[in-house]
Amino acid sequence: MKSKYFYTLILLIVAQLSTAQSEKIHSARISITSKATLNSQTIYQRLLGEEAKAFDLGDYLRKHGNLADIKIRGTIVRDTEVVRLSFNKEDWDGQCYDFCEKTTDVKKLPLMGVATIPAVDIPGVEVQRTINGSAAAETGILPGDIITNIEGETVYSGCDLHTTINAYEAGDALDVDIIRNGRAELLSVVLGYKIQKNTVWTACCDGVATELPATIDTEDLLPGELEVFPNPTTGIAQVKYSSELDGSFSLRLTDVAGRMIYNTSEEAFSGYFDEAIDLTGKAAGIYFLQIVHGGESRTEKVILQSAK
Repeated sequence: MKSKYFYTLILLIVAQLSTAQSEKIHSARISITSKATLNSQTIYQRLLGEEAKAFDLGDYLRKHGNLADIKIRGTIVRDTEVVRLSFNKEDWDGQCYDFCEKTTDVKKLPLMGVATIPAVDIPGVEVQRTINGSAAAETGILPGDIITNIEGETVYSGCDLHTTINAYEAGDALDVDIIRNGRAELLSVVLGYKIQKNTVWTACCDGVATELPATIDTEDLLPGELEVFPNPTTGIAQVKYSSELDGSFSLRLTDVAGRMIYNTSEEAFSGYFDEAIDLTGKAAGIYFLQIVHGGESRTEKVILQSAK
């Protein structure tokens, strides 16, 4: 029987992990789907802002734990971390209402440290603010500056900026073109790093924590079905994804340093994606396949093994 588990994925944007939990929460969202019986209609509930910040999984299960099916997903955004969490009732013993977190993996990823919006009238992104102590702040990038190019690549959106940054590593010096008060300037920005911290929720009643494996079934996070095979692979990985949901769709594959290996997107998803991704000649190791569709995302590890 295929088992399903829940996890939280925390992206810490600076090294001072001890300060992250005390930072102001900028946004929060909790999505809950439930069924009174397995054959009944699915009920959708979304909590935003203060409601989402105050959400407590244990309290919710005390009130609604008798429902036949419960799936919960959420996102909490701070300056230095983004917490993505998920829960599936199938993994719950129905008795313990106290949950703990346990770190399973920590990685360094490159970071510039700016919050941006698309610029008006010219290609680029306007800086809204910089993160204290980040590469952008140390270089002197200011709110109101417009970032137009990074290493010769035009930046049209915040997504473009992050994609470009992820192609490099912490410590790399990048040429960043900005416009400040109508004047063009060229800055050299030495990338800092953020910490990607993977954690799993564990049941911790009676002082005993029972860890849940750090894996998750695809259908719990995405509004569709995802298959990646063979995985592990020695070269070719076939990716199949299907969904009846409309909306934009994007898929990208990156290495552990965030460098882009494969990238594709559709403004209006056709309902079915089936492509072979060729990793022949790439370094053996772990790669990350991310699909974003309908406002939800899923990241799958793809393991490339050396051909014997």
